[in-house]
Amino acid sequence: MAEDGTAIAHVLASVIAATNTVALFKRDLAAFGYLYLLLSIGLLLVAGDELSWGQRAFNGSTPEWIMSWNYQDETTFHNIVDEGYLAAFYLLVGFYGAFSRLLVPKSLKVRHQLATGLLTPDWYLVLYFFFAFALYLYYSCFLWWFGPVFGDEA
Repeated sequence: MAEDGTAIAHVLASVIAATNTVALFKRDLAAFGYLYLLLSIGLLLVAGDELSWGQRAFNGSTPEWIMSWNYQDETTFHNIVDEGYLAAFYLLVGFYGAFSRLLVPKSLKVRHQLATGLLTPDWYLVLYFFFAFALYLYYSCFLWWFGPVFGDEA
């Protein structure tokens, strides 16, 4: 399933972030270390949510209060009925990942190379973020207009 592959990718990214966390604390860069620690924990939470917190693996049932707002009847937060907040979050993360390094003024990049390197995605990740940004922008803002042209339903 696609969720399994996504969860594996998030776990691997969490391990990389955790490794960076340790390295940052060893270099006495605690502020960056805490940010990477939060990133690592966040990625693990996303992985758990992608796997419905083990519901499918352990044949668990969905609690009644979750079924009332989750359109896939799974124990997840990303399948809530009103995905407006989640789509906005993905739009922001996609935009940040795709354009943040480009938007940092050159003078700041020169003066704060370490911070720029640690807080903005490298060039090889830009396309990943850009495609996520473009996809959520399309479905959030332009589906009603371009949907009929491409055969998508609003």
